[in-house]
Amino acid sequence: MMRRAFALILLLAGTQAQAADFGGEARDAVAALVSTVHAALTDAALTPEARDAAVRDAAAEAFALDLWRRAVIGGEDAGFTPAQSAAIDAALPGWLAGLYVERFAGAGRKPEVGGVAPARRDVLVDVTMFRPRGEPLPLDYRVREVDGAPKVLDVIIGGVSFALLKREEFRAILERGGPEALIAHLQAGAL
Repeated sequence: MMRRAFALILLLAGTQAQAADFGGEARDAVAALVSTVHAALTDAALTPEARDAAVRDAAAEAFALDLWRRAVIGGEDAGFTPAQSAAIDAALPGWLAGLYVERFAGAGRKPEVGGVAPARRDVLVDVTMFRPRGEPLPLDYRVREVDGAPKVLDVIIGGVSFALLKREEFRAILERGGPEALIAHLQAGAL
């Protein structure tokens, strides 16, 4: 019994140490994402096309898009053809970028990246975004190590998972119009 308790303590200590080590990488990745996007949104020298491309590329680099798509939308196993899955994968970075620009374009203040907390096999990176009128908006970026690199899985806004909200929205679109309606929705909102 004592051995099991000691082994559990060692396991938990090791897991917390691993999370702390990865937490620094996760924080750096989120800081790079929000800094890149903020710079693109505030650089008056960029054309709208260049701004959109920078935000889209940052989203594609930072998010674990394949995991996000499977968790939120599904994949071939959800009845999509390979071509439909490819179209969704192609539209997701631009769609995520479009949401970001819609909500934070015009915010002059740079986001503040705060602390890191373990969350099961992920870490949460605290970020304070500032809306165009300057009101703070606290966010938590859920980050997981994917293929040796930190990738964003979700953004939690006011304690509510963005991925869960979008899962409901996307399922309703799929029920009404099928995969082609969802692809059209993503493409319409994409940068």
